[in-house]
Amino acid sequence: MRISKLGIPSTLAAALFYFALSSAHADSVTTTTTTTTTDQPGTVVTSPGGTVYLRTASPTVLVKTIESRRANIAKQIDDACARGDITDKQAAGLQRELKRIAAENSSTEISYPAAVMLAQDLDLIGSQYGTVVTTAPAYVPIIEGSHFTVVDGQVLELDDLSVRRAGLETRITKDLLRGRLTDAQAADLRAKLAVIGAEAAAYQADGTPDFKESKHLYSDFDKVASQIDHMAGKENN
Repeated sequence: MRISKLGIPSTLAAALFYFALSSAHADSVTTTTTTTTTDQPGTVVTSPGGTVYLRTASPTVLVKTIESRRANIAKQIDDACARGDITDKQAAGLQRELKRIAAENSSTEISYPAAVMLAQDLDLIGSQYGTVVTTAPAYVPIIEGSHFTVVDGQVLELDDLSVRRAGLETRITKDLLRGRLTDAQAADLRAKLAVIGAEAAAYQADGTPDFKESKHLYSDFDKVASQIDHMAGKENN
């Protein structure tokens, strides 16, 4: 059964202009050993062990992961600004974006799709910051491929639907930063992805989406992908 589509757009603010998320089955956490740095997961080495699915993880852990990383990046930016490694204007723009993420991450009832998108936003900010402050430690992303590393070092395996959505989010942001999309176009595309994400979450609430539901969701993702190509002018390349 189709359900009504509801969603909340997630945007990446203009601050980044200053700088050059199982299968259709489920998502999992794999037992790991880790080497960590302060507030940041380090290199993860997977070891044999039981599997725990993403949606059984406590939302509180996801909130803590995002907030710890946000605070870590904010401190790095403040320190770099004090050293003169970035301008006050650049630092202020990034800090405004980090404050937006803090506000959206303020609830212990955060949804899994929202946690993935906020983590991805932080990864974009962190990686872009590293291209400007070249002396900064190498940024260790929260999300790598289908892996989502939480603050205690566990690695969450994202389901295929989440990976598909995250991939499209990345395309939107990259085209926005390259000037191929306007702010309004990016916001519209992200709103459509949020609607699909909300529908996917509803399908997954009572189990794994069936074939018809999965096909419908992937079809909607493909439509957004085509819109990205059209708006970014790639169809003419």
